[in-house]
Parts: sequence; structure tokens; C-alpha cells
Amino acid sequence: MSKKSLLVTSVIVLSIAAVIVWQTTLVGQTNLRRARVPFIDADLCTGCELCCETVPTVFCMEGDVATVCDPYGADEEEIQEAIDNCPVEAISWQEE
Repeated sequence: MSKKSLLVTSVIVLSIAAVIVWQTTLVGQTNLRRARVPFIDADLCTGCELCCETVPTVFCMEGDVATVCDPYGADEEEIQEAIDNCPVEAISWQEE
């Protein structure tokens, strides 16, 4: 095998390894798609900001009410905590 062929092969192998590591890392991340996403009923939301304080990577304020900024910004357990603690039960899961 020539040096050039060996170099090309090495680059390909390293690229494949990098993709595998990247995908393996994503398994533990929160930015993966899921079957359900959080939903805020704007008519029920009182703007107390508790969800935004609980999971600021998912919920943010838009005017006087909270909204879902990034439905994949946290794991389901963290989002469920915000759902459980919403004083007016404005947050729920919605099938995607």
C-alpha cells in the first residue's frame, strides 16, 4: 500500500471513528428527538415563571406567558418536574 493510500485510509477510519464517538455522545444528550414534547396552554398560563426557573433550557417567557423555547433542551425527568410543579397545570405533554 502506498503512503498516499495509507493516508487516505487513515483519514477515512478516523472520520468514521469520530462519527461513532459523536453519535455515542448524543445518546446521553438531551437534544435527541422524542415521541412527546412539552406544551404550554397560553390560556391557562399565569406567567409565574416557575417553569422557566425550573428548566430554563426548555421554557422561556414571551410577554406575560411562558412558552416552550426548546422542547429538546432537557431530559424528560426535568421537564416532568416543571409539569408537576405548574400551579395552574398549564404544561402537559403533547405527542409529536
